[in-house]
Amino acid sequence: MNMFASRTKPIAKTWWLMFGLSVMAAPAAAQTMNAESLAGSAIVATVNYDVRWRRGEEQLSGPGSVTYQLNIGANGAYTGSVTRSNARAGATSTEQFSGTLGRGREVGGRMSGHSVWILSGNSLRMLRTYEVGGKTTVITFGAGGRSCSVRSPFARETGAGSAIRRGAIGSRGGTVEILSARQTSSSCQVRRT
Repeated sequence: MNMFASRTKPIAKTWWLMFGLSVMAAPAAAQTMNAESLAGSAIVATVNYDVRWRRGEEQLSGPGSVTYQLNIGANGAYTGSVTRSNARAGATSTEQFSGTLGRGREVGGRMSGHSVWILSGNSLRMLRTYEVGGKTTVITFGAGGRSCSVRSPFARETGAGSAIRRGAIGSRGGTVEILSARQTSSSCQVRRT
């Protein structure tokens, strides 16, 4: 049975995503990060996209962005926010979140699903499921965790068609199908608090 094709097992889907990415080895030259080395860090990572999406029968395209603000505390505890913007629709949405590194959590709000932030080598990875499909965000740290880079591709769900379905940004609500999303640029900063 393909765990990714089942919409009735979102926790299992998150588990398999987390397991698959956590076994990836860090590059030999990379410094291994741990929760203690990141404690007291404030990370701001922005990813800009060129997005094509569909809402009902209407197909649209334009720039969009996602900004993660993540504050790492003691013992891997974190708080943060994610801000999603869609320039064409003139819509912005910000959601707060908190949790512990390595522990999955259910995501509330318009974009329900599950997510988990895990450390692997010199990277902090966020694995996220949506109604259909998902996303992974990889923040890779430079020497001593003082700098970072980010990439954040969307992931299609096996057996669920070609689109990614999630809650819409803005006041109209409902769902959208992301037909394509190409990362065009990104920025990442680490500050020690």
